[in-house]
Amino acid sequence: MNADERGATDLAVADAARRLGVSEQAVLQQIKDYTLLAVKVDGTWRVTLPGQKASIPRWRRRPAGSIYAPAQLARVQDELLVFLVQQVEAVSREAGCLRAERDAAMAERDRLQDECRPWWRRLWER
Repeated sequence: MNADERGATDLAVADAARRLGVSEQAVLQQIKDYTLLAVKVDGTWRVTLPGQKASIPRWRRRPAGSIYAPAQLARVQDELLVFLVQQVEAVSREAGCLRAERDAAMAERDRLQDECRPWWRRLWER
């Protein structure tokens, strides 16, 4: 993608920093935090400033202010973690009940097998 294809709205990090009145590091941090729309082209970040129409192909964009922002992502992860912990606890309780039922069924099976054996085997095999 050359400069003509990118258009005037896609700025280098230094140009974006100058227009926003912040340092280049601040722009890079905003890209990292997903608060600026940016794409990496040939190893260089191209930034679309807020309020400008992006000429970056949609499939190459880093979504700005989306659920991918770190604070929002952490909140979603926490909610998912709580849900999964509840699911694991429910499955563990169910597994405990199923183990108890299995043990009772095995004991009943052993009792019935014992009743079906001839009297002399029951007497001598104890």
